[in-house]
Amino acid sequence: MGETCNRINHPSRDRKMPAQRPSWGLLTRRENLSSRASNIYGGLVAQARSVPFYAEHGVSDTPEGRTELIMLHLVLALRRLGRDGEPGGRLAQALSETFVIDMDDNMREMGVGDMMVAKRVKKAAAALFDRLRDYGSALEAGDAIGLSNLVELHLLGLDATTGPSPGASRIAAYALAAERQLASTSPDDWQPGPVFPTI
Repeated sequence: MGETCNRINHPSRDRKMPAQRPSWGLLTRRENLSSRASNIYGGLVAQARSVPFYAEHGVSDTPEGRTELIMLHLVLALRRLGRDGEPGGRLAQALSETFVIDMDDNMREMGVGDMMVAKRVKKAAAALFDRLRDYGSALEAGDAIGLSNLVELHLLGLDATTGPSPGASRIAAYALAAERQLASTSPDDWQPGPVFPTI
């Protein structure tokens, strides 16, 4: 009898408690963060498709050239979000993940096989990290020449040993102006993405 009462009073001894699931509130916040990151990313992509980059300043209108321009604008947005503490960090992470998902989707649409998609997406993610480091250092220092040389190398695919081209210098000036402009605005006002200077 005592054993029976003991088992009735302590049902947890006989079965495992169900695993905790994320609350609806947490799931909603994650969905909202993902949605906001997707909207911001769409705005960055639209800006990166601005015709003067390609028609006037020498960026190749190819998947590689377009991806490099997206990464430049991502760097500018990520740097601004990085100044907003933990909330900005969460949104920056979601924005970076949105970029990776977009790269994956685009490659699959182009018919790239699964194994190659994984390798190329990993390479794109590593390239974004490299651009964030390299462009970030030049932007932080306000180094127009250094940034122009990086633009020459990554965006235009040219050798900058003889000095940056006019197109590279113009894009670098644009990026420095965007850095200053974004610093004076709040990400809360990005509808859907940041407002950039005229290129």
